[in-house]
Amino acid sequence: MLGYQVCIDLFGCDPAVLDAPAAMEAAVRDLAASIGATVLNVSTHRFAPQGLSCIAQISASHIALHTWPENRFASVDVFSCTRRVDAAALISLLRAAFSSSDQTCTEVPRGAGLRSPFFREAEA
Repeated sequence: MLGYQVCIDLFGCDPAVLDAPAAMEAAVRDLAASIGATVLNVSTHRFAPQGLSCIAQISASHIALHTWPENRFASVDVFSCTRRVDAAALISLLRAAFSSSDQTCTEVPRGAGLRSPFFREAEA
């Protein structure tokens, strides 16, 4: 396996928080810290009339967060190419940050079963 991705959808979130760039940047930094990654760069874009995308390039890959305050919804993608991340811990952090009432989570191993001629397994 080359990486591990956790996709989390959060429902019933506080719309004011979902539309606050500082809150979103704090959330991606907290997520990075929770998986032991270093934040290399954060880019946030605010849409009109509302909603945000906040993307962090981290030492282990990336974190992407997108919000729809009018729907009280946030979508979060945490990708790590160093180790499997604890999805339950990420959900707990996000529920607290966004005051969400419900969530769904999909965990995806990346590169598992890779059979590309460009991929060489480590020598035993």
